[in-house]
Formats: sequence, structure tokens, C-alpha cells
Amino acid sequence: MQVYGNVTGTMAREVTDGAGRAAQSPGDQVLGRDAFLKLLVAQLKNQDPLNPVNNQQFVAQLAQLQSLEELRSLGEAVSVMANLVLAGQAGGLLGRTVRALTPQGEVRGRVESLRLEGGRILLATDSCEVDLRDVVEVHA
Repeated sequence: MQVYGNVTGTMAREVTDGAGRAAQSPGDQVLGRDAFLKLLVAQLKNQDPLNPVNNQQFVAQLAQLQSLEELRSLGEAVSVMANLVLAGQAGGLLGRTVRALTPQGEVRGRVESLRLEGGRILLATDSCEVDLRDVVEVHA
């Protein structure tokens, strides 16, 4: 019998947990696209007509908006890729026995199916359903 330790790996957990914490922590929130546009429009409306924003500053602000859009798009792509990697790992668990440490305690069971719910991959075993991130051992 082969035993594999920590199926999901540390890196996958850090990506998932890190993304979750960043989205929930009010102190870490960044200026979003809509807020940035509102701020830019308000600045243009309220500028001094005798001393307007020079072209270089305006172009720099537009470049920042473009960078913000590209970073948002990149973040979404990385999130999708991380989910695909985890889904690939989870597919290899079908028919195998897993041991997971859940908040309710230790669970052991044979993986019968998988499902994706809210960005999480859940493994349906013959005993219950567990989150892929909680799996610590896989038995062939």
C-alpha cells in the first residue's frame, strides 16, 4: 500500500488562504476600478481652470488605470489556474482512500466523486464529504 502525504501541498493552501484573507480584510483593500474612475472624474471636475492638471499627470493616471485593469485580469487568471491544478490533483484521488483532518475531527473514506462549490473542491467519500484542503493522506 502506498501512502502519499499532504495531497494539496503548502503552495496551493497558501494561494487559496491568502486570496481569501485579502478579500476579507478591510485593511488590505485596494482601490478598485470603479472607485479609481470616480476619483479621476472628480479630480477633473474640480480642478482649477487657471491651473489644470498637466498632460503628463493625466497620462500617468490613465496608465495607472490600465495597470489596475491588467493586474485584476492577471489575478483572475491565476485564480482560475490554481483551481485547475487543484481539480487535476483531485481527479487523481477518485477510487482512493483518503484521510482528512476536518474541524469535526479525523475522517477516512474512499473518494467516490468530486464537486466544485464556491471555489472549493469537495470530495464525496463513502463516509462523508471533505474539502480537498483538509486531506493529509492518500492510500492507493
